[in-house]
This record gives sequence, structure tokens and C-alpha cells, in this order.
Amino acid sequence: MKLATLGLIACITLLGCSKDPQQDDIQQAQQALAKNAYQQAGLHLKNHIKQQPEDAFARYLLGQVYLSQKHYPAATKELQLALSLQYSEAASALAQAYFETGAYQEVLAIQPLPQWSEQVRCELLLLQVDAALSMQQVSIAEQLLADLTGKPVEQQLGHAMISLQQQNWQQSLQYLAAIDSDQYPWQRQWLAVNAYMQGGQYDNAIEGLHQLHQHDPQQLRYSLLLTDAALAKLDFELAKQSMAASRQLSPKHVQLIFQQAYLAFLQQDFNRAINESGILLSQVEHHPGRVINGLAHYYLGHWEQAYNQLNKVATQLPADHLVQRVMVDILLKLGQVEQSADLATHIHWQDVNQLPLLLTLVTDMKSRASQGKPEQVERALLNNLKQLQPEAAEQLLQLGLAQVMLGDEQDGQEVIEQALQQQAQLNEREARLLFSYYVKTQQLSAALQVADKLPSEQASLQQHMRALVMLKQMDYAGAEQALRQARELSPDNLHFAQLLALCLYRQQHWLALAKLMEQVLPLAPLQPQLLYFATMADLERQQSSAAIKRLETAAQQSQVAPQSLLLLADVYQSQGDFSSAQALLLTMPTEMQQNPAWLLLAAQGAAELLQWQQAEVFYRDLLLVSPQQFTLYLALQQTMRAQQRQLEFARFLPEWPPQHPLYNDMSRLRVAAFIDAQQYEIARGLLSAAAGLRGKHQQSWLELEVDLLLAEKQFDKALALLEQLQQDYQSNQYLLKRYAVYQRQGQQGTGAKILQAWLVQRPRDTKVQLALAQSLLLQQDYQQAEQVYLSLLELRPNALVVLNNLAWLKHLAGQPEAGMAWVKQGLALYPDNAELIDTHGVLLIDSEQYAAAQAILQPLVEADPKGEYLFHLAQAYYGGNDFVKARRVLQQLFAQQQAFPSQQQAQALKALLDAI
Repeated sequence: MKLATLGLIACITLLGCSKDPQQDDIQQAQQALAKNAYQQAGLHLKNHIKQQPEDAFARYLLGQVYLSQKHYPAATKELQLALSLQYSEAASALAQAYFETGAYQEVLAIQPLPQWSEQVRCELLLLQVDAALSMQQVSIAEQLLADLTGKPVEQQLGHAMISLQQQNWQQSLQYLAAIDSDQYPWQRQWLAVNAYMQGGQYDNAIEGLHQLHQHDPQQLRYSLLLTDAALAKLDFELAKQSMAASRQLSPKHVQLIFQQAYLAFLQQDFNRAINESGILLSQVEHHPGRVINGLAHYYLGHWEQAYNQLNKVATQLPADHLVQRVMVDILLKLGQVEQSADLATHIHWQDVNQLPLLLTLVTDMKSRASQGKPEQVERALLNNLKQLQPEAAEQLLQLGLAQVMLGDEQDGQEVIEQALQQQAQLNEREARLLFSYYVKTQQLSAALQVADKLPSEQASLQQHMRALVMLKQMDYAGAEQALRQARELSPDNLHFAQLLALCLYRQQHWLALAKLMEQVLPLAPLQPQLLYFATMADLERQQSSAAIKRLETAAQQSQVAPQSLLLLADVYQSQGDFSSAQALLLTMPTEMQQNPAWLLLAAQGAAELLQWQQAEVFYRDLLLVSPQQFTLYLALQQTMRAQQRQLEFARFLPEWPPQHPLYNDMSRLRVAAFIDAQQYEIARGLLSAAAGLRGKHQQSWLELEVDLLLAEKQFDKALALLEQLQQDYQSNQYLLKRYAVYQRQGQQGTGAKILQAWLVQRPRDTKVQLALAQSLLLQQDYQQAEQVYLSLLELRPNALVVLNNLAWLKHLAGQPEAGMAWVKQGLALYPDNAELIDTHGVLLIDSEQYAAAQAILQPLVEADPKGEYLFHLAQAYYGGNDFVKARRVLQQLFAQQQAFPSQQQAQALKALLDAI
């Protein structure tokens, strides 16, 4: 209406065709106003007013200019002057200026005069109704509305305002819909938008706000309310766009700063939320801003800061406010359980518009799984949730998610299903939460349906969800296909690349995994999971040097993750480089050296380096962390046995109760430990004590009894028990153990007979055949032994042990040329096998080819200085008359102080060399 008035006056002025310079200023000002060139219009009007300070119309126009520029004090001054000069149209503009600065009492103080036009009176009365409502003075607003009798359009607008103030948004919309006129179109639209916001119909509100903003993009309140609507819908992109528009108009506006903090909070960028709300609180005391600041501290785990902020507003907030619920959890975190429980009993949730924040709270509470939280707190929260009755599908979904997270599975799922029937698409946040719930509860078909409800612009997330379901189903090929599609849409997403790598790893597609790592690892060269996959791809393709080089390069970076250093140590160990592994482990930070993975690697490395005391320390530290891990006791047994401390180990073992799942394992280990410590009486007592508790482990206990009998050298009883076990379980392990006992007693013939008897019924038992051949070798029955080996070769063609033993048999039989044929056949298949290389060297010595023997045995002992290998190299040097080197090798051999089969022969060779 104001624009129409200005247009009419402009027309009248132009029709006058006056050539007065002052009138030219007015005309030029009006033309500038028509173009929204407020600064230019202001210059013309000020120039005119200098000449004619009593021109009410000019004062009115200048006031409108200031009003448009939001210079409210200047606008108020000019419009007051215009009104005092009897320009009645200035009344509603002056009321608008007062209203914009919150001077509502001044708006009400303007008294309409009889000579004013009805249009001016109506505009003023509507502004006064709005001012009264802004002061919560509904009765005054109703009195003012009575003055609009006979003005149905204005009355309906006034009623709509009052209904909105009374939280009756539906009635407000009814009043607006009843207006059959094109008057006040933008004011009606503004009221409708506010009604939609109040009713949670954010889509309608956003549509109306877009129209308002298009009509007047300079109106700050439009972009501010549009931001509120976008945030309520969690439409972060729209919120950012509308905030950018607000920022151009008023970058330091209090509501804008709050919205920036709130957006950061909803996006879980809690540090930014704290910074933005801190800026706001430094300017003005702002309760919502303080709430955001406190909640952001809460979600970051800053319990005291959160309490300090929220406690300042909690007493001024209603019992159903989110802050009260958060204070319950904060008090729990601070150990004030009684205060927390007391506060929880006074809390009631009623506002469905707070469901997004409530869902955020529930999600966080469940993910942290707060310790010591009384069940009544969650029950109270669940009971309050059940009082809510949202209608919108989005809010229903939020309610259902909160319910299932709090354990109300049945009712929560019903609410979720109701919401999904109404909602064709899901936004990202609710989709992620719902998907996680379905996956967690193994409702994989429902999880796939969630993925299908994502909009097309979320196609990469859709494929991601499908891949996660397939990974749960171990459908790695299907997951791989989905993740490749997701990566096409989001090629820089490292998480997708990690999951794709996992699929390739599970399928053992090593080449494809290596190619993927070549693409992805440069983007995040220190990412632990990517380094792991790249390492596995290299190791499986026999490219250990490349894996080690990559990990060593990463280890030089200060930001390298500890798990990558552990991976490098593990790779060193897998390649037999225990010294490098141990050196790396011992340079890692002290706090890392308490990590179970570190302790295990360090213990294994120390054991391999024969650093038994250090290995024992690490294994004991590991047992402090994992006292129920049985395999650690077995490893500790090895380290303490190497130190001749078997009895100490036996006494160290814990006594688990019979109901413990590993009771039998630990009890047998204790018996074995006392046998190992030669404490046979104690061992037998433990065996007897466990007689009634053996259950399904009877066989293992009998095997332990055999070990005790053998240790006590009660061979006849041991043989009898082994024979009984063999008959009961028909296992060749007991036969082979019987054979070992006979062999130990020097009864090779008897041992061979029981093996032959077994083979009559089971001629294809290769383990027994191999033992029989070994027995015949020891009896120097080379011809019969060769026949057994040849029959074995028919059953196991190209078997390494058979080929090597045939070659060794020919060495023993004094037939090196025949042995060479077998060893060459073996080396063609197993060129790097140490035993075959050693046998080859021995056959060359037999053939007096000493230089050739030296050439192959020297690299062998450098790689593996085993006693037998050293002795054979010494023989090669001796045969070649290189006595100095022969002595040196024997010195190295005896310095090891370890037993080996040819020890007596080595002593004889040393004596020969000493005599030379």
C-alpha cells in the first residue's frame, strides 16, 4: 500500500510540470526511489530540505529512504517531523520504524486523528496489534482489533495475528484463507509462513519464504526465518544459502550469529559451534546461544564447561527443555548421581519440534554407553517420548529411532514403519541412523530398503549402504561391485576405497588390491588401514622388499600411526629379521609399549633372538592384560623352559575353577609343567585329583598319563596304555609314539614289526610308511628301506622328504652317483630347500668334489648356521685340504653349544685337525 501511495503522489507531481529546482529534486528523488537507488534519492531530498525545511512530503520521503536503508533512528526523526507537519501518511511509516527497533510502546502511543484517511488508520492499527502481541499484551491487541470494525480484511489479519500469538496456527491459517481480497498480499504471506513454521510444516514455510524473498530480497527477516526453516528440516545447503543472504544484509546480526552456531552444532562441528556461540555471548546474553555452547561442550566430553554454561540457563527453562535432559547426563558424568536422578523425575518432553535434538542426544548417549546411568533415567526418557504425538512423517521417524535406541524395540519399529509408509524419501541423517539400527539388529533386507529410499543425489551413499549389507552377508563380490559404483560417484572418498580394499583382500585379489593401493595411497600415505592393505598385497605377491621400503618411509614421518610401526615390525619378523623388528619396537614411545600388540611382537621377537628373560617379561605383562588367553601360557612355558625354570612356571600357573571353560586345558598344562620340572609325584597327584572332572577330555588326560609314565621310565606301562589308546581311537599317532618308545629302548626290530602290522590293514598310511623307512635305515637295511620309499613316492609323487631321504639313503649305502640323481630331481622342484642343498653337498663330498661342495654349503651356512650344515662344510674344507677354514668352521660350530646328530663325528674331525 505504501508503494501505491508513493506512485500516486509521483504521478500528481509529474503532471504539475513545474520547473521549480526544488520540485526537480523531489522528482529526481522519486525516480531514484523507483530504482531502489536510496543513496541518490537521499541526496536529492536533503538538498530539497535545505531549501524547504518545512516540506512534510520531503521529510516523509526521506524517512522512507532511511527506513529502507534500516537507519531507524534517522528514519524516526524525519517521520516524526513529517507527522508533526500534518502529513498523516507518515504515521504508519513511523510506527514501522518504532516496531523495527523494538519500541513497541511508542507504536501504541501514536494516536490516530479524525482527519486521517482510513487506509492510514488501518495500517497503523494493524502495526499496533502486532506491537501489543510482541509485548504479550493480547487483551490490548483485541481492544485495538475492535477499532477495525467494518474493515473485514484488516480484522481477519488481526485475528490471524492473535491466533498465531496464542499458538493456534491452524486457526490463524483459517483467518488468512477467509480473506477474499488482494489487499496486504505480502503481510498475509508473512503471517502464513509464521503459521506454517509454528505447525512444523516447513516445506510450506520455505515455499512462502522463497516468494517473499523474491519480492523483497533486502528484507532481513525473510532470510533469517528461511534459515530457521532450513535448520528445522536439517537442509544444511539451504541454510547456508539463506545465511549468506542474511550476511550480505547484516553480517553481525545476533540471530544470524546464533544460526551459524546452530548449523555447526547440527553438523556436529562442535568446536566451531563453541566459537560461533562464544562470539554471540560476548555481544549479548543469549539463552539459546548459551544452550548451544553448553551442548557443544557436552558432546565433546567437556563436562565441567558444559555444566557451567547450561547451569546458567537451566533454572530459567521449562521442565520439558532439552537442557534439563542433558543436565541429567552431565551430572552423572560428574558423579552427582542423586542430583541427576532427582532432576530426571521432573522432566517431561512435549514439543515434537525438539525431536531432532532429542534424537541427537539419545544417539550420543547410547554410543557412549555412559557408565553408572540408572535405568530409571532411560525409562523416564522413554515414558516422556511416548507422550509425544507427532504427525509429520519425519518427526515420526525421529521418534521411532529414539524409541528403538532406548530399547523399546516393538513400539519403536511400529512408529518407524508408520513413518516409512508416509515418507517416500529419507534425509541423510535419519537414513544413516535407521540403516545402522537395521544392520545392528540383523534386519538386512530392511537396511537395503533404507538405501532405496535415499534421493538420487545420495547415490554414492546408497551404494555404500548396499555394500555394507553385502559385507555383512560376506558377499564380497557384490560389495566390490557396489563400492566401485560408489567410487565412480565419489572418487576421492577414502572410506569407499578402504572398503573396496577390504573386499579385494577377502577375495585374495592381490593384483587388483595392489593397483587400487597405487591409486589411493598417495592421497593418504600414512593412513594405517591403507598401508596394511598395500603391505598384504606386496607380501602375497612375494614383494616383501617393496612392502618394507614403503613402511620404512612412512616410519620416518612424525605423524605415522603407531599401528603402522607395529605392522613394519611384524613384516620384519615374517621375513626373519628379528633384530630389526626388535630395534624398531624398543624405540617406540613408552605408552605404546603397554599395547598388547606391541607386547606380543616384542615377546615373540625376544624369544626368536633367544633373549629368554626379556621374552618372559613381555609375556608376563601380556598376561596382566589378558589373563584368560591360554596360548600366552604356552608361550611363557617355552621361555621359562629355556631358562631351566620349569618348576617356577608350574607354580606360576593360575588355578581356574572347574566351571571355567578352559579348566581342563589349564589343569593339563599344570600337570605337563610339573612333569617337565621332574616333579612326578605332584604331577601324579594332580592327575588323580582331576580324574572325576575329565569329561570329554578323557583322551587328552590319558595322553598326559603316557607322558608321565615315559618320564618315570615306566616303559611297559606306557606301551600298554598307548596300545589301548591306539585300539580305542584307531589313530596312528599312538602307533608312532609306541614305535618311538621301542626306538628309545633300542628295539628297532620290534618297532618295525608294529609298523608293518599296521600297514597290512592300512597300506596307504604315508606317515607310518615314512617311519618304517626311517626304522629300516637305522637298521641299515637299505634295500628294504628303498622299497618303502619308492612305494611312498607312488603315493606322494615329488614329495620333498621322500626325495631327500632317498638321496641320503644312497649316501649311507656308499652310492653317491645314485643319490645325486634323486637330489637333482628334488632341487629341480625345490631349488631353495636347505635340507636338499645340504644333502647335495654331502654327496659331492662323497664324490670327492670338495670345491663344488664348498660352493653350495658356504651360502647355506651363512643363511642358516645349523649344526649339521656347519659340520658338512668343515668336512668339505678338510677334504679339500683347507685346514684353516675347516678349523674356523668347527670353532663356530662348537661355540653354539647345541647338540646335533653328527656331534661325535665332528669331535673326531676336530681331533684330526688338532693333530695336524
